[in-house]
Amino acid sequence: MHSRSDTPTALLIAIIVLIVAFLVSQTGLLRPVRDLATTLLAPVQDQFTRLSRTISDWVQGGRDLVALREENRDLRAQVDRLSVELLHLEEANKEIENLRALLDFTQAYPAYRFKGAEVVGLAVAGGASNLFPDLVLDVGAGDGIRRNMPVVTERGLVGRVLEVYPHACRVLLIVDARSSVNAMIQRNRVTGLVEGRPGGKLVMTRIPHDASVAEGDVVITSGLGGMFPKALIIGQVVKVTRDEVGLYQEAEVRPTVDFSGLERALVITNFTPAEVPEAK
Repeated sequence: MHSRSDTPTALLIAIIVLIVAFLVSQTGLLRPVRDLATTLLAPVQDQFTRLSRTISDWVQGGRDLVALREENRDLRAQVDRLSVELLHLEEANKEIENLRALLDFTQAYPAYRFKGAEVVGLAVAGGASNLFPDLVLDVGAGDGIRRNMPVVTERGLVGRVLEVYPHACRVLLIVDARSSVNAMIQRNRVTGLVEGRPGGKLVMTRIPHDASVAEGDVVITSGLGGMFPKALIIGQVVKVTRDEVGLYQEAEVRPTVDFSGLERALVITNFTPAEVPEAK
């Protein structure tokens, strides 16, 4: 153990050493040593500084990468939400356009009353396999729908009501092989009969042999026979076939209604059609 007398002695020695070091530093005797040490340690210090900066950059880069990933994930989620909203807006815009077109059509025929309906299904009729499927609409007897009422869209004639249920009805399309419509050429009022054919085609038959019929002619309902109102658009002539020895000529008609993409229709409710035998 150290004695208490050693403490003042050690303290005195420390004070003397500090005084000597201060005096030596003031005289500049240690400057060469300090400069040498600085020169020797400078590269090490520089490398240490660079290493510290590199490590700092790595750490900061890792933080930035995590932040970028989170930001990218948020942006992707936002893009997905906006894409879904855009699809909804596009669909709503199509709905509005379709409804506006139907409204414009009803205003062009103020003499008729219309009941709007949506296509809710297809019904395959019995019998021949080449028959076009019937449309099923979401309106029925409870909505004032009756058998043989004409069905239209803003693009033209769709067909007629074939069967009526309490809250639905089946529609026989004009392109069905069971269908026939009294029609005429809009340009010169030449009459004929538009019939459905297998495969969904339309053909205007019983056109007088000497009548003028040309590609591009518009075909409309004639109103003859009382089955359909007059002047509803059916389609446009795309091909004319003349039989040199027959009494009539035929014209292939392209319907103006797109039956494959039909979503809505209008039933004319204040037109009383003539009774015809039920299509089988």
